[in-house]
Amino acid sequence: MKDLQKEYQGLDFDQSGALQRRIWTQICAKQTSFKRRTVWSLCSALAAVLIAVFVWEMLPTKTSYLPSPNELNRMQFAFYRELALPGQDLGISYDDFAPIQRRNL
Repeated sequence: MKDLQKEYQGLDFDQSGALQRRIWTQICAKQTSFKRRTVWSLCSALAAVLIAVFVWEMLPTKTSYLPSPNELNRMQFAFYRELALPGQDLGISYDDFAPIQRRNL
């Protein structure tokens, strides 16, 4: 078996090297190939996005706006009033949305 393996290894089926060059050009990417440029541009775009996300996460957080309880009551009343059809009485008034301070007393 070893003799047969050595005999086949000794044979050169591509003496001119044309087959080897053709396979080499098919397998190896060229320096200016479309695939290489595409992969590099996608990798650089991904790196830029990751850097932007990292910088965005490192920015100080801003406190959210919380309205005062009286302003929140006015907003709720305006929201329910807008739900009503023209001429429809929802049976609520602004007095139903009493300030929280009076409601707790």
